[in-house]
Amino acid sequence: MGVRAARGLSEEKLKRLYGVAEIALGGHIDRDRLLSAPHDEALATLQAIRGIGPFWAEGILLRAVGTTDALALGEKRGRLAAAEAYGAPEVVDDDEAYIALAERWRPFRTWGVAVLRRATA
Repeated sequence: MGVRAARGLSEEKLKRLYGVAEIALGGHIDRDRLLSAPHDEALATLQAIRGIGPFWAEGILLRAVGTTDALALGEKRGRLAAAEAYGAPEVVDDDEAYIALAERWRPFRTWGVAVLRRATA
């Protein structure tokens, strides 16, 4: 490890960052492979990285990888925005209701949520 300390980062978080960088630089995380993989498989690949849990795996897949047609079920702000815009409070806590509502945004569900979040901010 080159950097041994960084203000605001614990030693553990710094180790995790180095681990992610090593995996990425080693070619073990491939954007095209993640984009072409089934959603659950891509999430599992990302979550196999030490320190990457479900929330961050979805964030990486939807924002950094560039997936255009997926929903981050664990991302509450998108659900709240959809509930407000469509008058559908059930989508906040009910995965099936949220998925059903988002079907109308295919093939750009990721962007649909982004637009809703911006519009209700």
